[in-house]
Amino acid sequence: MASDERVRGLIRAEIEKLGAEFKSFERPRDFLFIRDDFTIDNGLLTPTLKLKRRGVLASYGAELEALYERARAAIAGAQGASPPHH
Repeated sequence: MASDERVRGLIRAEIEKLGAEFKSFERPRDFLFIRDDFTIDNGLLTPTLKLKRRGVLASYGAELEALYERARAAIAGAQGASPPHH
């Protein structure tokens, strides 16, 4: 279900609707479905429930990098489609 583009489209529409009040830099540009919870036991949270970035990057680094790569490609595509400045 998480890989179904229809589901991603529904989630994206909700994010856009709910984020309409936010400034552009505050809005998520993409998202990732993660099947596992972030817990102390799996090393993704500290005992005070803070995120362990190194653990998250170790577990999901490739997926996160793919999100950033898609964003870079979208920005490059948008810049290439804009008219040249004189």
